Amino acid sequence: MIEQNYKITRDDYIRFNMSHAKQSKITKLLILTLRISIPLILIAYAIYVGEITNPVYMGVLTVFVLPWVIFSPRLIWMNMVKKINTILDESNVGDLFSQRKITLSNEKVIDKTGSSSTTYEWSDFIELKVTESAIYLYTNSAQAVILPLRELKQKKKILEMMSKHTGLTYQ
Repeated sequence: MIEQNYKITRDDYIRFNMSHAKQSKITKLLILTLRISIPLILIAYAIYVGEITNPVYMGVLTVFVLPWVIFSPRLIWMNMVKKINTILDESNVGDLFSQRKITLSNEKVIDKTGSSSTTYEWSDFIELKVTESAIYLYTNSAQAVILPLRELKQKKKILEMMSKHTGLTYQ
């Protein structure tokens, strides 16, 4: 059995959401669609008004389209972080950022906060992801137990136990 105290910070939560979003096929498709649709709309408008051969219009179009194509993904990610922060500011996050204790046994995982306790069977976990800053043990496609690596004293032992009991691999 392994017991570990830890605390999730606002940055940990944002990193989790961003990591999840960056892996999402829907988010990738949305970014690609936005990245391409704006230039296509502007080009279609130029064709419609007959300015497609006008070098001044094409110069102006290039000045706006190239930066959009290059920087739009970054702008979208920055906006996403801003939205997550707004949601956190406007909602009651309860004890999300309070001190926690996770207990990993051969039978189950117990995640306790000051006011609640959640028990998981090892079979409840469907995915195990390790990033540079955290371990994410997913219970469904959008929800996970977040374990910040900076808080873990027995990282290797914890990962081995998780992998052994869930049958999931990690990198």
